[in-house]
Amino acid sequence: MIPSSITKLFWDSDPNILDLEKHKKSIIARTLNYGTLGDWKWLKDKYGNDAITEVTLLNDSAGRTSVRVGAQRLAKIIFT
Repeated sequence: MIPSSITKLFWDSDPNILDLEKHKKSIIARTLNYGTLGDWKWLKDKYGNDAITEVTLLNDSAGRTSVRVGAQRLAKIIFT
């Protein structure tokens, strides 16, 4: 189950249809971008360091990442 502190980050979606595995990359990216350190702890407990690090390194076809640079830098310190 996704904590309410994280479901509120999905203001543009119905949090009741979020699937922890199917939407894993979106949940990780949005939580890294807008969540609290407590939310980041939940991410680590739920997905582990490797999955979080993988999402911070993903780029779209234009070479852009879905995780902001500042969040990437902090995540690198915390999760590697």
